[in-house]
Amino acid sequence: MNPDVHRPGAVKVVFFSSSLLALPAILHLHGQGRLAAVVLTPRPDGEFALFEQQLQQAGIVRLPLMPDQPDGCVAAVRDLGADLGLICAFRHRLPEALRTAPAWGCYNIHPSHLPAYRGAQPLYWLIREGHRHSQYSVIRAEEGMDTGPVLLQEPFEIGPYDTLNALLGRMAARLPALVERVVEQLAATGGKPSLRPQDGEGASLAPMPTPDKLGVDWRQQDAARIADMVRAGNPQYGSLLRMGASQVQLLQATALQEDNFGLRPGTIMSIDLATGLKVATRDGVLRLDIVMNNDGVFDGYRFAMHTGLSVAMCFDSQ
Repeated sequence: MNPDVHRPGAVKVVFFSSSLLALPAILHLHGQGRLAAVVLTPRPDGEFALFEQQLQQAGIVRLPLMPDQPDGCVAAVRDLGADLGLICAFRHRLPEALRTAPAWGCYNIHPSHLPAYRGAQPLYWLIREGHRHSQYSVIRAEEGMDTGPVLLQEPFEIGPYDTLNALLGRMAARLPALVERVVEQLAATGGKPSLRPQDGEGASLAPMPTPDKLGVDWRQQDAARIADMVRAGNPQYGSLLRMGASQVQLLQATALQEDNFGLRPGTIMSIDLATGLKVATRDGVLRLDIVMNNDGVFDGYRFAMHTGLSVAMCFDSQ
């Protein structure tokens, strides 16, 4: 532990998060003596229960925020005398009174090269749309969704086999160092750093994917885009395959540079133990590697055998 963090005037940070993603950064700040409290919004799921348990075991002060009744949380943050608020993986936009409660305001850590992919699920859409590079953006929080001026940005890579969980894991591991840079930069400027307005060009949204966006559209999507969509949704969202009244989740697929012989997109071309289940796309061929339904998780060949699929049958477009 750095003894300097306990000197008078050491930076005091309030962290806003309700996700295990932020835990490494929170524990890092706590170990340095810089963490004043964690503001969280309770929700009834296993991840939040584990997150809160980890905070409790570490002896970290927890401040619940009820989005429709923020006054108590605002008063508590002010009473702590916090210098800085950091936001990461927090599901609610902060009211102005809470954004300005820390002396230096609040800064949001967002995993995209803003202004691109503003919103709740940027990593999903970055993977789905085939990007291989992006940047973490740290911005001052303001009323608009991810519209604040930029403090700093750091690049990261997206591998060809990365899933959403893989990127989230790497982000969690990188957060302590990124948070350290933010705290040092703000401390060095007395909370008045040089900020850069976001470029007005290239703004886009990254909402939570809804069921109507998860179906494979064989008519419109080429093989590579389907494969990217599938790994983006593995395992949280999946990608939906439909044939008549049946619907299953596709969890892994591979785009193949093979001839589709002009077959209608979505048509099953071959079912073979050695080469798997292959389906024609608008530009080539897609191999269905891992499929899940109520009966279990199957490779493509075994899924076809289990469900009675045959060559020339056709999957529906969404």
